[in-house]
Amino acid sequence: MNKTRILNVEDTSWLKKGPHQQHHLMERLNIKGHQIRVIDYEITWRESSSRAKRRLFPLTRRLEQVVEGRTCGESRITLIRPSILEFPLLDYASMLMTHSTEIYRQIVTFKPDVVVGWSILNSYAAMKMAKGFGVPFVFYAIDLYHNLIPEKALRRLGGAMFHQLIRKSDLVLVITEALKEYAISHGANPKSVGVVPGGIDQKRFNPNICGEGIRQRFQVRPDEVLMLFMGHLYDFTGVPEVARNLSSYNDNPRIKLMVLGKGKMLNELVKLKDKLGDKFILLDWIPYMQLPEYVAAADVCILPAFNREVMRDIVPIKIYEYLASGKAVVATKLPALFEEFGSDNGIVFVDDQQGVIPAVQALAQDKEALKSTGLRGASFVAQYRWENLVNDFEQILLDLVRT
Repeated sequence: MNKTRILNVEDTSWLKKGPHQQHHLMERLNIKGHQIRVIDYEITWRESSSRAKRRLFPLTRRLEQVVEGRTCGESRITLIRPSILEFPLLDYASMLMTHSTEIYRQIVTFKPDVVVGWSILNSYAAMKMAKGFGVPFVFYAIDLYHNLIPEKALRRLGGAMFHQLIRKSDLVLVITEALKEYAISHGANPKSVGVVPGGIDQKRFNPNICGEGIRQRFQVRPDEVLMLFMGHLYDFTGVPEVARNLSSYNDNPRIKLMVLGKGKMLNELVKLKDKLGDKFILLDWIPYMQLPEYVAAADVCILPAFNREVMRDIVPIKIYEYLASGKAVVATKLPALFEEFGSDNGIVFVDDQQGVIPAVQALAQDKEALKSTGLRGASFVAQYRWENLVNDFEQILLDLVRT
């Protein structure tokens, strides 16, 4: 099969965020022989640890290196990070110049067969550049990216650019049918929109993984129920609300909450940790290769997100990984999530964050029902194996390149 050169562009950190859809797909394509280059943006520079290192004139140096895979250790991808001004708003202005220059350089020297964008600013520049050189451009939406822009004042402009991308790209790929409907309703050509959903690695996430070591390390007794949330702590995750509800729970059975992640709500969770004591286990990011053991340690996994626009049309990859591990999931009834999984495939839906702990309590009272709920979910998501999804994605790109 023909091997392609793929230029991947995004407005986030390839090394520190995720792994997301692009890591799973691109790293596996690289293992199959395709050449992958990634242009990314160090979005974490605004964090306090990074600000402390800021120089008087905060212009970063261009970085180019070959990096190991985060989901597939044997992959080797060239990562390019253009220089930016590490100063609020000026970072975006500098990106327009330095990232556009880098995209131009890579199209001229790397000569990609296809460019794939996973963002707004970089993708918009890449789409314009790719069209000028006659290179096919694919816009891949795993989120409504404009709703994630930290500066609320810029979200309307980001939304306008997002909608231009779904209308003018050669091909639009999304992760759910709900996002496909969104794209079409905002002007995308129905014939140019495809769905490649999130997936699972059954070798890593499966019901046979043992999490007993994690339970022992964090002193979770066999008669205690451990809830798990992993992921970025946006203000719409609903995790602080669940933690606050846990403080008033009557401990029959005793329920503990484990949270893996960073983000805007971390400081609030640190304060709740002081109040909840050993009922709340708050941890930093865990390397992806170690995550299966933490998921295996849980009795129930949760997604208590608020029903906001940013969450209505997506299904986070963590849901597939929770279910593949044979874990029952309690989640708020988000439209795309319910459309994808229905009411009897491993997920117990609740109306809001107040319903999470009562639902977990009900599941915990019947261990056999808890186990069977998780196994139904594992059986359902078996159809989403990465091997199959990567083959589908590969064929989509090859067909586009050949036209």
